[in-house]
Amino acid sequence: MRTLVLMGNLTTLSRSQESSHTMQANYNNVTFGKEARDGLSRGIDTLYRAVSSTLGARSRTVGIDYGFAGKILKDGVSIAKVIALKDPVENFGAQRVAEAARKTVQDVGDGTTVTIILAHAIITEAQKLIEAGVSPMELTEGLEKGVQALTDEIGKYATPAKKLQEVIDVATVSVSGDKPLGKLIGETIHKVGLEGVVTVEENTKSNDTYVDHQEGMRFAKGYSHQLFITNPDKMEASLKDTKVLVTDKQLNPSEILPLFTEVFEKRGMPLVILSPESSEQLRDFLVVNKMQGKIRALHINQPDTNLLQDIAILTGARFISTGDTWDKVVYADLGKAKRITSSATTTEVVGGGGSKEALETRVSSLVTQIKQTDSDFEKEKLRERYAKLTDGIAVINVGGRTEVEMQERKERVDDAVGATMAAIDEGIVPGGEIVYLSALRALKGDSYANTILRNALKAPFRKLMTNAGFDGGQMLEKINGTVVVAGVEGFGIDVTTGKLENMLAIGVIDPVAVPKAALRNALSVAIQIISCDTVITPHVTEGKK
Repeated sequence: MRTLVLMGNLTTLSRSQESSHTMQANYNNVTFGKEARDGLSRGIDTLYRAVSSTLGARSRTVGIDYGFAGKILKDGVSIAKVIALKDPVENFGAQRVAEAARKTVQDVGDGTTVTIILAHAIITEAQKLIEAGVSPMELTEGLEKGVQALTDEIGKYATPAKKLQEVIDVATVSVSGDKPLGKLIGETIHKVGLEGVVTVEENTKSNDTYVDHQEGMRFAKGYSHQLFITNPDKMEASLKDTKVLVTDKQLNPSEILPLFTEVFEKRGMPLVILSPESSEQLRDFLVVNKMQGKIRALHINQPDTNLLQDIAILTGARFISTGDTWDKVVYADLGKAKRITSSATTTEVVGGGGSKEALETRVSSLVTQIKQTDSDFEKEKLRERYAKLTDGIAVINVGGRTEVEMQERKERVDDAVGATMAAIDEGIVPGGEIVYLSALRALKGDSYANTILRNALKAPFRKLMTNAGFDGGQMLEKINGTVVVAGVEGFGIDVTTGKLENMLAIGVIDPVAVPKAALRNALSVAIQIISCDTVITPHVTEGKK
């Protein structure tokens, strides 16, 4: 066992011993066969019915009682997040599909609702065949090949999103048709470009939503351990108004404990540490004390010494190098930032507290180095560092009349930023859910798997039409033969009028990354569900929830 050694009020772990935490639970509710499959299907159907009603510009809304407040909205992300069903098997099914939808949002910034619609359709169609005697294993290989063919086909339809209006259109669709909000997001992203950084914050001071520019950068390294995560939904670790320690030295908690005590106990401040690969001892020290609620901390692995020095200047930290000793490092040597957010692969530093003069000197030095070096590789690296220090970060501050409204709008803006960036990166396709109909031509033959996919790919369009008050079957007939083919503009139904329109011309467009990710993630969870014949859920003792 690893022993806990108390130094002051902070907990350190001896390296020579290992921690062991035993969690016990009684998993003695076991559901088999058709009963299990029916329970999973009921849960998925409940999730589908709640979330699918939000698809499209003329969709319905969903009321959510948060306990402390209530809200009526039509944001699929927010709705899927709060669904928890009383029956454990039903809940298990619903949560698996909700996870797939969240994965789509994490990948491309949008697509929660359509992922759930596709997964529900694939699972429903597959379960019919399974009940008729078809083996789930027989379906799996065919479904995987079919979805690969479909995503390849969809990729053929993409065109670059370069014009300002196209970028605005994507953002507007992503925020459920809110034109002023879509315009603000689109203009911001078009201005900073694909290499720029756009982040979203809550505006707690007013109802207004606006953009400002702050000193900051994004780089391609993330948190060193998942236990630093503060937002499980987005798998992010984020600290606001934080102190910053930047070093290329390996840290020993016992050597730097006086500084930690000053930061955490005396000042009550959060701390972000940027250094090369952390020692196991430092990681355990930070994680254990964070879990015990004693500190707010984040460690980021950043082995690039030059970039560490740039970050030190940006945040106003003294760069602690190999020649320094920890007994000489004091609180004043720490930098500061308004916010630092890390995922598993990237980090954003917003509102660095460094001096403008030091930053200008560093930028001038980089310009000189770019001019003097003959190496194309070195020039590129120097230009990347120059861009990080000069471009800054565009911050969209989202307001609302209530805290719940502000948070819901922030989530929609966050998703729209991701989707719009994806559109610029990979291109756009006609919206209105017709791209799934177009891709049907990629399915060759009448296998069971292809039959499932042919029916499932019509589900998003049918639901879009139903939500708008139209007959899905009649509208399918209306657009028959007119859907997009490679190199030809696509026609669909304008849900506000019911008329056949050129989707690109009226600004109904989607990032190509969204339908591709939605299909992949819907298939992934569908294969898991249709192969599941037994569900084991926790036993809940009477009186406990």
